[in-house]
Amino acid sequence: MHQITSTKPFSITALSLLMSLLLVSCDSTSQQPTTQHIAHKHRHLLVQTPDIPICIETNFGQIELLLHPSIAPKTVNNFLSYAKEGFYDKTLFHRVIPGFVIQGGKFNPHFKPKQTHQPVINEASKHMRHYRGTIAMHRNERDPHSATSEFFINIADNHAFNIPHGYTVFGHVTKGMPVIQQIAKIPTHTHHRGYRHVPQVPVIIEHVRVHSAKKPCLGHHPLLVSLKSIY
Repeated sequence: MHQITSTKPFSITALSLLMSLLLVSCDSTSQQPTTQHIAHKHRHLLVQTPDIPICIETNFGQIELLLHPSIAPKTVNNFLSYAKEGFYDKTLFHRVIPGFVIQGGKFNPHFKPKQTHQPVINEASKHMRHYRGTIAMHRNERDPHSATSEFFINIADNHAFNIPHGYTVFGHVTKGMPVIQQIAKIPTHTHHRGYRHVPQVPVIIEHVRVHSAKKPCLGHHPLLVSLKSIY
């Protein structure tokens, strides 16, 4: 490779002109960041807080998700806390509405609510919209900061939820949408305690955990499903 060297020094005039152009360029960049600059800052944020892969094992099959702590750190930590202590084991997807959502993480198989921790602050963000396949926290309609353990997965683009202090989206499905669609097709009824859209066949969350190379998800083959309702 040939090395290019200069035999003549820059003139003072040329050097002054070059410095002026650099100053103008730096000034305009500071006023209006480039797309590349914004992307670089966002990439740095994701490196600091990488997405977290999750397995939700149900009696209908397995759902894999990525949680986004860079977008909703408190919500992700809240969900992981419940998962790691086994809270979600043997809870139900108790609300199923085709073309809308499947919802769970609150009731045990006998339809009794489990004791939860303190609510988590609302982190609804314009950066995470309620598109098909996203996971979000359920909350009390009157209190935006009332989410605890209960969550739902959007089966469709639910733009009505994209409101200030709405329902915090904190991840998305990467594998298992056919399992979700199968769950969404289960006939529902109104539970004797007044809950609507309850699947006639129980949809049980067997286990929720973080997965890794050492502990990968097992696959998406549905387990045996009892056709006898326990309600």
